[in-house]
Amino acid sequence: MKIANRVLAVAAALGLLAGGVLVAAEIALAGLGREPWIIPYDDWYSSARAEQWDSPGARSLFLAVGVAGMVLVALQLMRARPRSIPLESGIAQAGLARRSLEQTLVRTAESQPGVATATARVRRHRARIVAGTRGPEDEVRSRLEDVARARLRDLGIDGRLDVAIRVHRDKK
Repeated sequence: MKIANRVLAVAAALGLLAGGVLVAAEIALAGLGREPWIIPYDDWYSSARAEQWDSPGARSLFLAVGVAGMVLVALQLMRARPRSIPLESGIAQAGLARRSLEQTLVRTAESQPGVATATARVRRHRARIVAGTRGPEDEVRSRLEDVARARLRDLGIDGRLDVAIRVHRDKK
């Protein structure tokens, strides 16, 4: 979400900059007594004087602006995945990078016998491991859950994350 915020901010800033330069040029041209260059402000002005606020065009514009505003608010309210998982420590505050934790869980899962492939995703309150196996799925699932919990316990974050394991038959 951080990247999307940056892209939206840059796009909004460039749009406002271009709009500001364009309006300044139009004002300068109007001051010199010239006709509108790009923005037909004289047509807009006469249209705004003739139209009512409850006309279909005005309603559509108000609705579009309102929907765009609600979409932007909804995007800002969405919670992003955590970049780090806080560690319990009585001495100092520390955190473990989420990607590092995911890579650690993948390596732990792939080191188990019978596991051919593994992926891991860490969310705010859950670590999810998906493993491909050539052996019995139930055995691998229980073993993976045990080793994942042991790894989280070694890192000091066992009680903070639920562990979800999904095992499927590897097609290879």
